[in-house]
Amino acid sequence: MGRKHIRLRQNLAIGALSLTALALLGQVVSFEMGLDGTLSALSAQFSDTMSPGPSDSAHITDLSTLSAPMNLMVTGEYGRYGGALVSSGTAGVDDTLTLLREALGSASGGTTLSAELFQELVSQRSVFFDLLLPVPVSVLSGRLQADFDPGGSVRYCLIADDGAAPVSLYLWDGQGAIRRFDTALDRTALTQVVSAFETNDALFAFEAGETYAALAPYTLITSQRLQVPLLQAASPVGTQATDDLLALLDFNPHTNSRYPLSNGTEMVVEYPRSLGVQTDGTVFYTGGTEPVSALYQVAAENGKAPTQAEAVLAALQLAESLLSYAEMDAGSLWFSGITETDGGLVVTLDYLVNGIPVYFADGESAVSVEITGTTITAFHCRFRQYTSQESLYPLLPMTQAVAMASAYEGGFLTAGYVDQGSDQLQPSWLIRE
Repeated sequence: MGRKHIRLRQNLAIGALSLTALALLGQVVSFEMGLDGTLSALSAQFSDTMSPGPSDSAHITDLSTLSAPMNLMVTGEYGRYGGALVSSGTAGVDDTLTLLREALGSASGGTTLSAELFQELVSQRSVFFDLLLPVPVSVLSGRLQADFDPGGSVRYCLIADDGAAPVSLYLWDGQGAIRRFDTALDRTALTQVVSAFETNDALFAFEAGETYAALAPYTLITSQRLQVPLLQAASPVGTQATDDLLALLDFNPHTNSRYPLSNGTEMVVEYPRSLGVQTDGTVFYTGGTEPVSALYQVAAENGKAPTQAEAVLAALQLAESLLSYAEMDAGSLWFSGITETDGGLVVTLDYLVNGIPVYFADGESAVSVEITGTTITAFHCRFRQYTSQESLYPLLPMTQAVAMASAYEGGFLTAGYVDQGSDQLQPSWLIRE
């Protein structure tokens, strides 16, 4: 019996020493990971690691959810309808987008024509789209779920009855060659879409006489006074980076490398990555070219560098994850630009409210994503939430707006909101290149 008691005490002592050693090891691991040295923090970090990350919950798989502002001009046998910044859901607009998708999906061939002939075609039976800025054709096709990419960009799309048996599709970026494509659309399909619109005698600036001669030729001119809602604005992200935001972006929420700057910006550093959260709700990130998680990985079919459409999709997926943190919908974003850099591409996205773009007073975009190779190496996101008010705000009559814009030769006159950081936004006429 004495020997059994001795062995029992020995086993208990060994077990206690083993548990103590595991506890000490856990503390060492906790400190090495930048935590506070407690086992509870290590356990929380393990739970965060095992939880589904943002890439698992992202549901955007293509560009069909991407919003887009546009002007629309529909020309029929008895007149024209012109709509500034029309949005999906407006009577007839979805039908025009369906027509454009079918035109893109069946486009073939490809010839060029002059700007003069293009101006003649827009006065015939046609549907004209102004996308406000050049968009890669691949991105437009992806948004409309059409399989068509002849390369290049497009700002103006024209589906016109130019005398050919099937109607034709014209694409123009506003600067280079105007391209014509054959389509499978017959005249009946075009006539059905056109006849659904009531005329309002809208004009293009190049048709409207000397008063409008200083404007860009395809500025939409209408006598109807534009009235749009005031917006209530808020920054749904607080003044400090929360643990949820850090975990979302695959940072260690318990890191000791977390400190405030003199301007109130909170910085988190995990070399070579850094994350900052400004007091106005702007989040910015820089990192290396090795993706730390799927959130920063850009899918590229060739495995080397993404196409423009793949880059835009990656930016939209990242924006979806970011906006989900603030319980915002990525459908409020529109594609506002893509530029090439020495190492890759920069994609910008901006907010769109009821079809009307929101521009920031400093010229920056709501979301900017820098891609190097197949990795997102930098981004910034301005968390701004907009709510339409019930009352409508009338813009200046177009004749007065044109008089003010005449100093900007060749400027494009359009409406938009300008966010200067206040809690209320009102629409105004803007001049864009």
